[in-house]
Order: sequence, then structure tokens, then C-alpha cells
Amino acid sequence: MQVVIREYGGSIICAVCLVFLTAFLFLHFGAGKTKGLMGVLGNAAVLPEEVHAMESYQSSEKVIESGSPRIVAPENIYAGDTIRDASEAFSKSSGNTLNVRVLQIFDPDGVRMTSSILTFPREGIYRIRLWAEDEKGHAGTEEVYVGVRP
Repeated sequence: MQVVIREYGGSIICAVCLVFLTAFLFLHFGAGKTKGLMGVLGNAAVLPEEVHAMESYQSSEKVIESGSPRIVAPENIYAGDTIRDASEAFSKSSGNTLNVRVLQIFDPDGVRMTSSILTFPREGIYRIRLWAEDEKGHAGTEEVYVGVRP
């Protein structure tokens, strides 16, 4: 017996300590139904980036539900036309004017155009990503498709 204790004594003590520590963690921590490892970790199991993404999604849902402006694209645009003031060209579905800023413009081939001035060099359907704010302070982004005639 002394030989076994001398050879394996340290390992046996470590194993017993590990069993007690594991039992303590899984049985002691936590409140209510959440016990054990999830009781120890709690909300720390969710990464901070995921929390930020969830909060951002929830806040964008509130903005959308609160009536973000619906943008109506201008009609009768021809190849070669230029729109200098997006706020005058794009209107809310109710007919009111909006504070509009152009974020991105894509030509009919889907290539992003570098200018923020709305210039339509050729016919086709242009995709424009806009940010808009109405008179009540509701803001949001929307993609508008503008058909350009020859």
C-alpha cells in the first residue's frame, strides 16, 4: 500500500480535488433553474459582437416600425440627365419632400459609380441607395430603382 501511495498519491489527490471542484461548480453556482456551467457563465456565453448586432437589429426594427420614409423615384428621366439635388428629385410616398442623401449608385450593369451626383449617361435601370429623413425625424435607408429612357 505504501508503494501505491508513493507512486500514485499525487495523482489521486489531484483527481479527488478535481472531482470536488467540478461538483462545486456544477451544483453550487446559479440561481433558479440555471445551475452549473451556464450559471457560472451567465450572459458571458454570448460574444460582445453578437450582443451589439442583436441590439442594432432590434433598434432598426423600431425605426422601421415607427414609419421610416418611403421614397418614390422620379419618373421621365432620360439618358444624359443629371439630378443635382436628390432632396428635390425624390419624394415621400405621401408627396412630402425629404432630406435625402445619396449613399451609393450602381449602373445598369451593377457596377458601382464613383460620383455622388446622379448622372445617368445611358439608358437602363440604375440602383440607388439613399438615406432619407422626413419632417417628423423618421430616418432610414432604402434602395430605389430608377428607369432611364433612351
